[in-house]
Amino acid sequence: MAIAIIQQLTGISAVCMYAPVIFDTQDNPDALAAAMAAIQVIFAAMGLLFVERFGRITIFLWGAVICSIGHFLACVGFNEDNDTTRNWAFNIGILLYAGVFNTTYGIMT
Repeated sequence: MAIAIIQQLTGISAVCMYAPVIFDTQDNPDALAAAMAAIQVIFAAMGLLFVERFGRITIFLWGAVICSIGHFLACVGFNEDNDTTRNWAFNIGILLYAGVFNTTYGIMT
């Protein structure tokens, strides 16, 4: 139960809900949506291998650090005035966050 609550507090629902809406404002929204789906599947499979090798606590701690970096990059993307920098920062942040979340927190429930 606690892991499910922690998963929701990380904001994955908001990211998955609004990422396609924000991708629609960019040049190639279909490729970005496909990349996000592919990253989620591939990284979830990697997470199944990592949890046996490194253990749950290590996965949680590293996941929290790297997910925070993804959130920070997405925040920079939202607050940047330059369109190119904004798009790159947001895309990398969201894709990094979604992938790492599925590798770490997503496989635990």
